[in-house]
Amino acid sequence: MKNNEIDRLKDNYGNWVYNDRDKCRVARDYFFDLFETSTNTVHNMEIYCIPKCVNEEMNKNLTKSFTNEEILKAFNQMHPRKAPGINGLPSIFFKENWEVV
Repeated sequence: MKNNEIDRLKDNYGNWVYNDRDKCRVARDYFFDLFETSTNTVHNMEIYCIPKCVNEEMNKNLTKSFTNEEILKAFNQMHPRKAPGINGLPSIFFKENWEVV
């Protein structure tokens, strides 16, 4: 057996599968079922019994809009040429063009 290799998996019926194709199928099916959106992930769980950790004032503070100052502060803390955003632009673009943006 190679290092870091899964030699077998158990399928939904309790059967062990050993070949790569079947292991892929079992893994795919497992994660498909796990992340399927049509099912409720909170199975038979009584939500109301979980104590609240965030009060109304904290929630108001957490859900308020960001200020321009907070956004600028966050951009200034970012490395100028790393991790471009979803628009493909690095933070240096926004730093250098802040007045326009």
